[in-house]
Amino acid sequence: MVKLTEIISSVVHVQRGNISKNETIYNLREIYVNPQHVVLLREEENLNMRHERSSLLEGLDEFVRFTKVNLNAGTNSSLLISVVGDLQHVAEKVGASK
Repeated sequence: MVKLTEIISSVVHVQRGNISKNETIYNLREIYVNPQHVVLLREEENLNMRHERSSLLEGLDEFVRFTKVNLNAGTNSSLLISVVGDLQHVAEKVGASK
């Protein structure tokens, strides 16, 4: 098993006076992944662009990058998650454990 840090998002409704809107908030959590179930890794372009414009999470290094990990989740299904780390770093971490 390989320890990774997943970035997760949730949408919350915010009301400020007469203005209401939905905002996306981000959190981190540690996960353990079986590297034998990793099917595909690719750069998480959407999160990377958002983070370059404005930090996604307070205290997160401005130069951090994100990677999408596609996991085999059984018969005809997969799970797509986003993790902290650039593509090469995540590939090395996953590959080193195989």
